[in-house]
Amino acid sequence: MESVEKKWYQNVEWTSAIFLLVTPVLALILGIYYLYNFGFSWALLALMTFYYFATGMSITAGYHRLFSHRTYEASLPVRLFYLFFGAAAFQNSVITWCTDHRYHHKYTDSDNDPYNAKRGFWFSHIGWMLTKESPVDDRVGNLITRDLQKDPWVKFQHDFYIPIAAFSSFGVPTLIGWSFGEPLGAFIFAGLVRMALVHHYTFFINSLAHIWGRQTYGKANTAKDNAFISLFTYGEGYHNFHHHFQNDYRNGIRWYDYDPTKWLICSASFVGLAGKLKRTPEQEIILARVSQQTSEALSDQKSGWEPYAPRLEQLRERIDQCASQLKELQDDYNQLKKRLATKKDLRLAVLKRDIKVAKRELRLRYYHWRSTLSQLEKFGPQALPS
Repeated sequence: MESVEKKWYQNVEWTSAIFLLVTPVLALILGIYYLYNFGFSWALLALMTFYYFATGMSITAGYHRLFSHRTYEASLPVRLFYLFFGAAAFQNSVITWCTDHRYHHKYTDSDNDPYNAKRGFWFSHIGWMLTKESPVDDRVGNLITRDLQKDPWVKFQHDFYIPIAAFSSFGVPTLIGWSFGEPLGAFIFAGLVRMALVHHYTFFINSLAHIWGRQTYGKANTAKDNAFISLFTYGEGYHNFHHHFQNDYRNGIRWYDYDPTKWLICSASFVGLAGKLKRTPEQEIILARVSQQTSEALSDQKSGWEPYAPRLEQLRERIDQCASQLKELQDDYNQLKKRLATKKDLRLAVLKRDIKVAKRELRLRYYHWRSTLSQLEKFGPQALPS
């Protein structure tokens, strides 16, 4: 029996398509109408701002860094906050969202990647949600989210997602707006306009963050680091780092990197609402940077550097040695700490001091490495003795 080729419209996920394409237009029209007729109050701005951050960061800190990657642990009140306001972002339930995202990390840039960036900006940004053709297998999806399905609150959100999302996204803002005399304005700006903004800003993580920026830690996939994108994505713009170190609760690792999601998680930890924050060891980050910088330095575009490859390799080996020494000291410290009944043992203090010295040595070696590359960039191969 001959297979019947489907018409294009038979492959469209019409519910998602209408919702995702119509709501931004509706938000724009109703927003302009309301501003023209009623203006914009400080109370409305405050409500919209709260909802913008509460829903967006429930996706980044909750759906993404907590539920998808398990980069930290959160108390029940925090998890319930993420489940409620994450639903208000209208990006699906935790289980569905995390299924797609774990697939994305497992099969990045391949045909099995739900939002494969190699299929272009439009597809990875929104197109993948408009089609019925998905590489996600339900049976495999159930297996990779078994941990989430054991959580009764996560399962409850999944089973009653639509009413929870509708109430949290539009019902609550409208009720709050009614309390200060602007229910329609709250529905439009804290509901529709906010939702459209959060949609496309978080969609940028799947699209722009795989197209525009630097590959600081390697080129194993298309993920890029871009500080500018972080301004719109709650700190998720350091995407190359995230794809290389997905178990780290941070995306922006330097103190000045704009990563409000990291700051939220740290704040929750400080007051006892979160814990067991996972951080990639500093030596692993430095080694990844050095590996990528070596590849760039000896690329075809800088073929004149080949005679100096042994010198660069020598500097790199010194960094490797420092990193190995630091890891050994950290392992010794952790093993001894488990065995001892008290943390005030002199042996722990000595190891702690040695770790501090080893970190300083590693940073100095890395600084020397960077300054050497900088000189080569400025003055060419003649900057180094042969």
